[in-house]
Amino acid sequence: MQIIMNQYVCFIAVWCLVINTYIVFSSNRVKALEDKEKKRMEKIIYFITAAMMICDLDTYMFAGISTRWVYWNLKVVNYSLYLLKYLYLTAFTIFIMKESGRFVKVKKVLLTVSILCGITGMVCISLPDIREEFYYFNSDNYFCYGRLYGFVRDLIILDILVLLAALLLEKKQYRRKTFYLYLGYVFILQFTALADYVIDTWYLQNLAIFFSSMIIFLDNMTQVSDQWLDARKELLLSEYRASHDVMTGLWNKTSGMDQIRDCLNNMLERDTAVLGFVDIDNFKSVNDTYGHETGDFWIREIAAALQEICGSSDIACRYGGDEYILFLKNVRDREELAARIEGFRKKVGDKAAEREQDVHCSIGLYQVKGAGNKLAECIIIADSLLYQAKDKGKDTYVIG
Repeated sequence: MQIIMNQYVCFIAVWCLVINTYIVFSSNRVKALEDKEKKRMEKIIYFITAAMMICDLDTYMFAGISTRWVYWNLKVVNYSLYLLKYLYLTAFTIFIMKESGRFVKVKKVLLTVSILCGITGMVCISLPDIREEFYYFNSDNYFCYGRLYGFVRDLIILDILVLLAALLLEKKQYRRKTFYLYLGYVFILQFTALADYVIDTWYLQNLAIFFSSMIIFLDNMTQVSDQWLDARKELLLSEYRASHDVMTGLWNKTSGMDQIRDCLNNMLERDTAVLGFVDIDNFKSVNDTYGHETGDFWIREIAAALQEICGSSDIACRYGGDEYILFLKNVRDREELAARIEGFRKKVGDKAAEREQDVHCSIGLYQVKGAGNKLAECIIIADSLLYQAKDKGKDTYVIG
């Protein structure tokens, strides 16, 4: 049973070592942290955890072999494991602490306690006369606890509590998900250390320590991902602002005209479309009567109503001031066009009645047919149809 267990642990240790090695080298490509000191501490933690995996692998490979050289090998390796564990806890405590003016004296005390725990623990297992009171190897070269081992265990628990205190002090310096990631990890460390009073969790502790490399790497990759998403979001936002009208969310004049021009250039002889010119009637009077804030409201409201009658391939843009351009593709007939425009007028009329304000639009609609139509010419025609609607008393539309 012991041999089978050793094989499984060796297998896990080898894979942990491979993964940790990958993390060490791939971390060179992670640019999430600009702090060189922080990156240096990461590397130290990676190498300490890798060394612990090698020592664990050595322990499981040779434990149970009753030869003198194995005895000395295990003695050196286990001594190294304790040294590495204390070094790791101090290094991780330093890594957790952010360089800021917060709690400077408390941080120094915590770091001092962490270092003293390590020194005290190493002194205890280094004293020739009493070292076997802490741990020893039996005749089959298996690791055994001595009667004073609880003191070493207590030092490790205290060291982990120092790590927890350092993390809690820096809570506001970390992003929420980073803080909870590290907090969960520290609790796992503490759990394995406390469980050692009941069952042998020495190797579980070492395995938990190994996961710190993965957690640091995961956090760095998360930061890289967040930075990329933020940059992508900023790029999309910049592109949106460059192509859309800020007030209405419609395409701005430049982008809208470019897209309509492309649509006209790509039209075939059998294709049809409608270019509409929309204008809010007496808009200066609306501003003067109800105020500029109300005027801005109606600019947005008309834009929203136009959006509603547009399909996914149609284009609506703010041409300037209280004027809009509408480009509707593949309108089948005049009746369909009239129905869509009436829907727009009804929405505007209902909102005006609700607010008890005299607001309405005049619309000129030019039916574009076939290929070879020029944008400037189409706009001139639609504009003339718009003025025909205004000449008819406004609040109407003319289709030409």
